[in-house]
Amino acid sequence: MRAPATNRPAFQATPPFVVEQEAGATEWKLRTYPGPEAPREHDFVGPFINPNTGLPNVLTLQCAVPGVGHRNLSEVSSPPLTNSGVPGRAEFNGSALVLAYRAGDPPSSEKCRVQVNAHAVPTRRVVTWALGVQLGDAANPWPMRPATTAPVLLWQLKADVMGMTTFPSMGLFVDTDRDDATKLRLTWFRREQNTKSPEIREERGGLDPGQRLDVVIRAILDDRDDGIGEVVVWVNGTILGGHFGRTLIQGLAPHRWAFGLYLMSDANPVPYTYVTRWTAARMC
Repeated sequence: MRAPATNRPAFQATPPFVVEQEAGATEWKLRTYPGPEAPREHDFVGPFINPNTGLPNVLTLQCAVPGVGHRNLSEVSSPPLTNSGVPGRAEFNGSALVLAYRAGDPPSSEKCRVQVNAHAVPTRRVVTWALGVQLGDAANPWPMRPATTAPVLLWQLKADVMGMTTFPSMGLFVDTDRDDATKLRLTWFRREQNTKSPEIREERGGLDPGQRLDVVIRAILDDRDDGIGEVVVWVNGTILGGHFGRTLIQGLAPHRWAFGLYLMSDANPVPYTYVTRWTAARMC
């Protein structure tokens, strides 16, 4: 089975933005800070600032700002999110968005990360994520640390609830292959409960460091047990995993998606540089 086409226009969240959930339909603001509401395009390999609105499509960009420290950047932060990003950590290079954690960069929220956070996503309809990422480059080979000690989250679908610890409903992370220390292993996981350990994992090992990964995630997001939820994940054109049934953790809303580098086991600065080159990061 081939992955579905992903050349459709990117999804645009337009105010008033309503998300369906088990408890009923709820309107969600497209920003968590004061300012005008504006449509938010879910396509992030291009300028951060939407030329049609003058506002960023991203909710926040979490990364280290040289000379300032780690920040959650938006148009109202200090420093503000700029069209070109942050040199050396999040910047556009040709037709790609390069996200990099530099050795010694400070942690954010107790973890080391460089992460692009999108706005709320719709439910009860088909959505497709198209992700294209290269892990490491010629100047910065991917750090091959011992398997299970340093997994790196590349993509997640997660609800942020003030004052509550939440875990992603689903996500993708990469780690050194436990069967071959020269290769990488990609894992897709899914949760139905807001607990630390995910219920479902599907893996693909034997991946070469530095190779491009093309990932397509097709989903109907639904937090009902008797709903229409489903998800299928393709990696490099072949199915990694899938599920029919509830696809979101109940009672958590709205869900947002994020991508980049989240060093899941590193709560302190580490002496390793991680570079990812994103040629696609969009939802349609």
